[in-house]
Amino acid sequence: MKVSALFTDVSSEVCERVAESFGMECDGQILLDREYDINGKSVARINGELTTTNALREVSKMLVDLHGQHEHQAIINRDYQLDIIDQYVGKPATDLLTQINSYIDRINNCRDTLKSIGGSPEQQEYFINLYRYQIEEISGANIAEGELEELITKRDKMNAVEKIGLALKTASEQLSSFDGDNACSKVNMSTKELNSISHLDNAYQSLADRLNNAYIELKDIADELGSELENIYYDRNEYERIDERIDLIKRIFKKYGGDLTNVTAYLDDIVKKVAVLENSGETFAQATADIEKYEAEVLALQSKLTALRQQGAKELSAKVVEVIKTLGIPNARLEVQFTKTATPYTRKGSDEVDFMFSANTGFAPRSLAKIISGGEMSRFMLAYKTVVARLDGIDTLLFDEIDSGISGDIGQKVAQNISALAESKQIIAITHLPTIASFADRHLFVHKESDNTTTHSIVTLLDHEGQVREIARMLGSGGEKVGLELARRMKLSAKNKNDE
Repeated sequence: MKVSALFTDVSSEVCERVAESFGMECDGQILLDREYDINGKSVARINGELTTTNALREVSKMLVDLHGQHEHQAIINRDYQLDIIDQYVGKPATDLLTQINSYIDRINNCRDTLKSIGGSPEQQEYFINLYRYQIEEISGANIAEGELEELITKRDKMNAVEKIGLALKTASEQLSSFDGDNACSKVNMSTKELNSISHLDNAYQSLADRLNNAYIELKDIADELGSELENIYYDRNEYERIDERIDLIKRIFKKYGGDLTNVTAYLDDIVKKVAVLENSGETFAQATADIEKYEAEVLALQSKLTALRQQGAKELSAKVVEVIKTLGIPNARLEVQFTKTATPYTRKGSDEVDFMFSANTGFAPRSLAKIISGGEMSRFMLAYKTVVARLDGIDTLLFDEIDSGISGDIGQKVAQNISALAESKQIIAITHLPTIASFADRHLFVHKESDNTTTHSIVTLLDHEGQVREIARMLGSGGEKVGLELARRMKLSAKNKNDE
């Protein structure tokens, strides 16, 4: 399956943004493609060039402003409301936010510097003492490569001294006991016997020579067994020294890295840190002074941003109210309440806002989230979109059920407003309200058809009579003559209002 959208007469501003962000030339025309295979994998293209799904999404946002039910929920979010004001203020707000974030980045870099040198003088002194203690502990241990393994082997031997002694003694006696009943004596006797007949056959001489070599080797082994047996001893003091040394090395390894390589690397690192800390006074003073200077810059920029936002909010409120009044809420009031953030500065400035709305005389404006109805929300969003549509450079607006919660005369007013907006923008409206549909220049009828195996979504471009029939169906009168006549009058009335 392949879905394509061709946008023509794309503004130079949007083309420049696409070229700058994604390196794609558009020359006034942008073709978006998304193709799916039977396994659900997709391929995205912009003007025929392969791209990422994210890039396709971002370019789409530059071309189409989609309003759906989710934005009804978004508009009550205070962060979103602040974004709306910044969008209205435009480049001056964007430039100030860029500067604010640049200074915040510098502040964070200075804090990283302070962290790297241990923070305040008191913290530095703490770490100097800590690192010096660790250096002394590691250096004092003076651990050699392979020492732990060697000590464990020695300790294991000392733990098995009785078993070793018995094994050496038994082996030695089997090879060379004093009573003559041993391996060496028997091999020696066998050698002599063979030597006595060696002149009769060379084979006997060869066997005698081999036995003689075996005797020499066995005698040498017996002598070494004797030496090993004489050297066996158990020194309690030596055992305790080895055991304590093993415990020390293991403790050092556990605290500082697990093995000698990591311990050595850690020692080198803290030696360097001590050198830095001992010479960090000037660095601390500079970083602290820079933080103070950059924070002052941020606060000054935030004050400018707040002033811009407050002025922009006042203008935006007046313009939105002006449009809302044409949508059947003649006594509407909209105010933007400003409060300060919990922290002195943030990446979005120091402002928190709350849209305060009242639809009726005698009622003070209250938080938009608490008092606005579904129908009022739809009209509020349409008014907002009408105002910002003149500012954002997006030429296509898609309204998904902007008519939610409205009907009758209010629907007529909403339809007229959308129609007026369509004079400068391309409007795509998904609606179930015949009043809004009657104002449209083109109708696309979307319905589903099913067979025994699958369901298809069908999109049909309606001619004039098809439009009339569909409006009549939306009115609930289907193909009845009176319904069709009413639909024709609605279409004619809408045309006349558009021509006024």
